[in-house]
Amino acid sequence: MRASKLLGNLCAAAWLGAIGSAFMVVFASIFYFFTSPTDFDKERHPEKEGTWLLFTGYGWMKAAAILAVLALIFYVMESVSKKVEDAADAEQRQRDEKERQERAAREQDASRQQQLKNSIENANATALRMLNSLPDDLANAVAALERADVDWKERVYNPFWNSVEECACHLDAYKKAVQEIDSCADRYKDAARDYNGQVPPFAVSSISLESLQSYAAISDAMAKYTRRAQGDRDFAQIFEMWRGNAIMERGFANLQTAVRQVGAQISSQISALSSSIDGIAGSIDNQSHSMIASINRQSAMQSEHHSNLERSLNASQQHEKQIAKRLWNIEHGYKSMF
Repeated sequence: MRASKLLGNLCAAAWLGAIGSAFMVVFASIFYFFTSPTDFDKERHPEKEGTWLLFTGYGWMKAAAILAVLALIFYVMESVSKKVEDAADAEQRQRDEKERQERAAREQDASRQQQLKNSIENANATALRMLNSLPDDLANAVAALERADVDWKERVYNPFWNSVEECACHLDAYKKAVQEIDSCADRYKDAARDYNGQVPPFAVSSISLESLQSYAAISDAMAKYTRRAQGDRDFAQIFEMWRGNAIMERGFANLQTAVRQVGAQISSQISALSSSIDGIAGSIDNQSHSMIASINRQSAMQSEHHSNLERSLNASQQHEKQIAKRLWNIEHGYKSMF
């Protein structure tokens, strides 16, 4: 039981005792009056007196006064004790609230860090998937051009332009893959900037940038095929009327627009990706320099984790080199007639 509660109970008991004692003053006086001897009895028994209840009236008055004083003392002590307890309770509530806020902040930060980690991993996974798709997109574009060459020789108009359209669609897919890698690079950089842990390397580095230019020879060959066919009246007539659904679904007004723009769009996306990768390299370098001292002081387990990151970086670079080699082989394996 709290001290203020105990003192409150004592105060209440003292007040009740004081009130009871005051009542007993009256009751004892009445009882004394009725038990007092009459004048006749006093003459016969002068020593006989009235009877008091336990105490005399004065005794009950003194008891009432003492209990009233005790009640006041207990009341004052209760008030002081309650103030002290209220102050202690308020201080405890402040400590509890501070701990709750700190715990909530830690949980929020942990959740935020997990979200950043997931964002980094998702950006890497998506970028890697897009990087892996580039050789297939380029190989399909080459295959379409080779069919266009056959169609030209056989003088079949619609299949020829259909093959050119298919080539443009595959190059547009190539462009969108590069665009998605650039978007992943931006998400990776934003997440890595605020992530407190060791950041795994981005799935695409400067190793891939030069090999991405492999599209240029294919795009140029497609443009030359188109220009040559436009010089032929029969092929040109079909070309002017060509409104392929596939090319329009990719956002181009017509095949002529696609042939003219897709190469420039890919070049623009590669330039944007190059800037993003440079930004990632600078951001990660700064972060690495700031973490060197703490990494050197980390435990063996964390050092092993750092070694795992290095192995991951080496594996990522090896994979990029393989993709670059595939793109280079596709580019140089295609023998254009121009």
